[in-house]
Amino acid sequence: MMPSSNVRQRFLQRLTEYNRHEVEVVGDENCQFRATAHQLGSSELHMDVREQLRENQASYEEVVTTDYIQYCDAMARDIEWGNHFTLQAASYMFGVVINVLCVVTSTNYMNLVQVRRQGEHGEDCR
Repeated sequence: MMPSSNVRQRFLQRLTEYNRHEVEVVGDENCQFRATAHQLGSSELHMDVREQLRENQASYEEVVTTDYIQYCDAMARDIEWGNHFTLQAASYMFGVVINVLCVVTSTNYMNLVQVRRQGEHGEDCR
């Protein structure tokens, strides 16, 4: 589903404001994992995040609104939408801040955690 032209325009404007650029990924139910994997350089991200969620149930189960085991089983499927918890798990696993650029709210950016990883040349990974 294509976003409205106003939302698309706002998205491109916010990318420019934060000195970011768009990278196209396949728009299926794996798109969050694929986009995050592109940024972090891990093609196995979906599997890694699934393991992080299963191995650290105590860290996540209180905020997941469904049965936690069923949630993890759903996340283990090849085609499943990622969410806030999968981004938090990836952020924790890789020791990075994952910023979500918002275009439909007044908040431009959301930091999921406050941990930074340095790139191989000393720059923040983005």
